[in-house]
Amino acid sequence: AKIQVRFGIPFYLPTRSGNYWVIGLDSEYRYSVVSNRDGSTLWILSRTRELDPLLLDQALKIAESNGLDLSKLVLGTQDGC
Repeated sequence: AKIQVRFGIPFYLPTRSGNYWVIGLDSEYRYSVVSNRDGSTLWILSRTRELDPLLLDQALKIAESNGLDLSKLVLGTQDGC
């Protein structure tokens, strides 16, 4: 599936937009794996603040199987959210 994301606040200002691909989705919708057409971006989006390590491993395998380079991946934290 494809999604379009617009960056800019407020949204009526000129924005950068990009087309992103949902390349993986957990069967129970606990996470999704999102990238762009050329595979230069990667997001693993979770419904929870912390993703179970087994689910994270599944998501990373999806990304890798779609040709994404995980060597530059930075895992963020949700501290202060």
